[in-house]
Amino acid sequence: MNKGERRKEGELFVWRQYGALQEQGMAHADIIKRLTDYLGEPYASDVGNLNTIINAQRSGGLTGISSAAVATTDYHTKLQAALELGCDIPHMLLQLEALARLAAAASAVWWRGFLSFALYAITLLAVASSVVLIFSIFVLPEFAHLFLSFANDVGSQDANITADILSHRILFLHVPLYTGFILLVIVFTLFYHLRRRMLTMTELAPVWKWLLPTSGIWRSFNTAMALKFANIFIATGAAPNEALNAAFALFGLTWKSQAPVRRNQDRAPSALTFLRLSQELGTLDNEIAIQAENQWSELNDRIFLTRDRVTLLLRIVLYLLIGMIVVFLYQPIFHLGGGI
Repeated sequence: MNKGERRKEGELFVWRQYGALQEQGMAHADIIKRLTDYLGEPYASDVGNLNTIINAQRSGGLTGISSAAVATTDYHTKLQAALELGCDIPHMLLQLEALARLAAAASAVWWRGFLSFALYAITLLAVASSVVLIFSIFVLPEFAHLFLSFANDVGSQDANITADILSHRILFLHVPLYTGFILLVIVFTLFYHLRRRMLTMTELAPVWKWLLPTSGIWRSFNTAMALKFANIFIATGAAPNEALNAAFALFGLTWKSQAPVRRNQDRAPSALTFLRLSQELGTLDNEIAIQAENQWSELNDRIFLTRDRVTLLLRIVLYLLIGMIVVFLYQPIFHLGGGI
């Protein structure tokens, strides 16, 4: 555990103690004094940040919170939404931290698999680049000299093959390599962005829904995260409808309270359909908890499926590009054999 992780654990410890003492019926001022007296100097800054956030909750906003206090949680927008909903901030922050750890554990599994593929692709392209460099410097010039030496036997048209490859080697040899590297960087950036959004639990950019291989992840990710946050808001004191509205807004979605339910028997019911039906029945809070788990599981399955499809497609493209390079590199040998 590094220094930053140890600091985070200390902050969470202070929040847990505050919540436990609060449940025992102690007043805020008494809790802060008790924490200050018993925990001492090592936890003084954590207790101070906690006191700042709780006082801001009482005053009805986060505008007075110092940057250091906000930095302890990195949940400024979520805190503001929770304050407007009247949530219990200490308990909410602990649940958010639990969700953050769940997201980190889930993302680490599919990220390790993607990194393994990325290292393989980088190694493949690096080896191909080395081969192209060696051929361009040492092998192809020798073939050009050899063709010119046997110009009478091979013919002038064949004799120009190696010279054409040398003069157009950026097009024939380097462009496929650059294309492979660019595609790998684009795919790596997309999945790195997805992992960062999952770790920070923030809205996934709409650009994902316009990309064919990843279009399904955008709504699945934002819906799953919104339901998780709605469940946390409800568990810490918010009303179900208001919690859904606030949570969906955090992730660029909309929840229309009391929206009409279309009972179409020809279509499989979605999570939103179940939520709206449970809203009519008055069991929305229970259904949110269930759908949050279901959507989270569906999100993980979709990420794994998308990762496997994208890496397979990129693997095929890399093999085709390297195959093109091999054809150009061996073309002089093929024509030399044909001329002899």
